[in-house]
Amino acid sequence: MLSALCLLAFLSPLFLPAAQANEGEQARDRQGVHWGGLPVFNYSSDLGLSIGGFARRFDYGGGSPQEKSDDNPPEEEKPASFENLWTLQFTHAQHGPNIAFANYELTGVSRYHLRLFTQVLSFQNDHQPYFGLGEHSVYDRALAGSGVYQYFFGKYEITQAVRKNIVDNVDLELSLAVSSETQKPIQELSQFSTDFGNLKTHHDYPKLGVSLIMDKRDSEFIPSKGYRFSGALISSPALAQDAPHWARADLDARAYYPFISSRWLWFAIQLHYAQSSEDTPLQDKAKLGSFGTLRGLPLGRYSSNNALTARAEIRSVVIRMRIFDMPLKVGSGVFVDTGKIGASLGEIRNNPFHKSAGVSIIGSYFTDDFVGTTDIAFSEGGYAYYLTLGHAF
Repeated sequence: MLSALCLLAFLSPLFLPAAQANEGEQARDRQGVHWGGLPVFNYSSDLGLSIGGFARRFDYGGGSPQEKSDDNPPEEEKPASFENLWTLQFTHAQHGPNIAFANYELTGVSRYHLRLFTQVLSFQNDHQPYFGLGEHSVYDRALAGSGVYQYFFGKYEITQAVRKNIVDNVDLELSLAVSSETQKPIQELSQFSTDFGNLKTHHDYPKLGVSLIMDKRDSEFIPSKGYRFSGALISSPALAQDAPHWARADLDARAYYPFISSRWLWFAIQLHYAQSSEDTPLQDKAKLGSFGTLRGLPLGRYSSNNALTARAEIRSVVIRMRIFDMPLKVGSGVFVDTGKIGASLGEIRNNPFHKSAGVSIIGSYFTDDFVGTTDIAFSEGGYAYYLTLGHAF
């Protein structure tokens, strides 16, 4: 993959004049139905060999060329969003989870212009990581493959959400998820069995969510200008006698600054704070480590009740051409991540920062909204690869 991208980078000057000459064809790229697919065949230090695939089906409906153009959006409005979107995934990781999910999003529902989201998820992992709680949890790389830092975690979950614009660029989202979760140690001598015992546990519980979202970006999938602020609260009421009440809150801020317009060069930054209650399940606690928090650390390396992260990345799309009359774009990025974790706000202030750095390779085909990203990150003497849909933030 890397060699192919290097070849494309070397040949890119040959295609740029053709790409610029065909900018008028961009008007068709956000009309009608577009499929996007991405095979998964990669290796990472966390998960070993991963195989599978992603697919998305965009239905943009009709719309005027001016509304649907990505490279020349109207000055005061972002490009029109999709009418409906299917996302499908199946992946199997040698030392990680088997994941299968399907979600469906529908916009412009009823005269209230609601946005609906439905997801069905299956997640089964015999190698779920657990290194202990708090900043001072211990990780010995020599024991990484022995199962000492792993346990079994399985989940089946159905989620339904509805989102409504309430004022200007501010949306309110309400969600309900029903989750069935199982966890158990995979061996007697493990960090999980030391902290939680050797018994298998199973819980079925609902999760109620409410979010406020202010989104003023030029694109939902490939933003290069504007900002997005969100606050979210998830709560699980104690419906069963052995099921505790727990909650988690997230605050997120993202901003994008173009140095050269039309995504030739731009800067992205994210600040995120997560707080979880004492009884929040392990998988929902605040964490550092992996794609969504601090890249380069082992997956879930640090876990506690509070986590603060800051991430920054410089991105550029340098190759632009059409193949089989569909838009192909390739770009790259350089990023740094940093974060703190602690059981309380006072502890998080006193704990040290964790840091990572790395590079991203960005690819887009079928439609400009179908973006695949490979991140290679280094942190604390280790490294990790991530292959996913969309940018990290």
